Amino acid sequence: MNTALGPTHDPAWLAHLLDDPGRLHAVPAGPLSLALLDNLASSDPHLRDALSLTLLDRLIESDRLATPDRERLAAAAIDEAHLGAGLGHTGDDRVFARSFGVLVVAALVEHDRDRQELVASTVGRLADAVLTYAACERDFRGYIPGQGWAHAAAHTADALGCLAAHPAVPASMVPVILQRIRELASVPVPLGFLEDDRLALAAYRIMRLGKVPDDAVTTWLDGFNLPPDETDAGSGTVMGSNQEHFLRSLYFRWLRADALSPWLSRIQTAVARVDRYGTAAQDD
Repeated sequence: MNTALGPTHDPAWLAHLLDDPGRLHAVPAGPLSLALLDNLASSDPHLRDALSLTLLDRLIESDRLATPDRERLAAAAIDEAHLGAGLGHTGDDRVFARSFGVLVVAALVEHDRDRQELVASTVGRLADAVLTYAACERDFRGYIPGQGWAHAAAHTADALGCLAAHPAVPASMVPVILQRIRELASVPVPLGFLEDDRLALAAYRIMRLGKVPDDAVTTWLDGFNLPPDETDAGSGTVMGSNQEHFLRSLYFRWLRADALSPWLSRIQTAVARVDRYGTAAQDD
């Protein structure tokens, strides 16, 4: 608790800030943002989501945070206490610090996309940190009863899409971002909480950006292939299922946007490769 701010871990005090814009405006925004970031590691979904995340989004979107405040918040979001907390481990509460840390990165980067007030090197560090995090995260629980959303794959998808769209992120880095999206869409645990839609939205956004040549995107699509199911755990089947759901979501997003897009046939080809029952259906 930061006594200069108030009881920043107290849900009742935070609720008063949400309900009273004047009271929120009277609290120093920079220190409050760091305290709220720490609250995002909580396993209490009310404190974490309904209060702290909502307040933090409000501070970012309303321009209450000066550029140095956002620089400090960005650095904290990717430090060892947040994005690095227990990275590589599964099944414990540290997932919230990581998954909500990456969601804060998404909010900061999206806010800065048109303003470009963050130092370019800061955006580069955020991109590097998120790419490393995406490659190392292993806890892909979606909604946890009693604790709410962890949703690491979905939150990471948001950050990857926002980073790809930021002008300070070079075009040379965007294929790596696409690679991370493909890896997240191919994890060996079921993604059953609409992560496929969030990942597809990020990929669609990148494809529309034009930062990646069409032939490179086609090569990326060619990387989706049905993994062999060689273990009793069925991990190959799960990975293929995740890929298929992602590609279907990407297909329909393009279909809604442009029914004549040449990407539709290329995505269909990728779907056919991961459709475990496709050949059997044709033979019937």
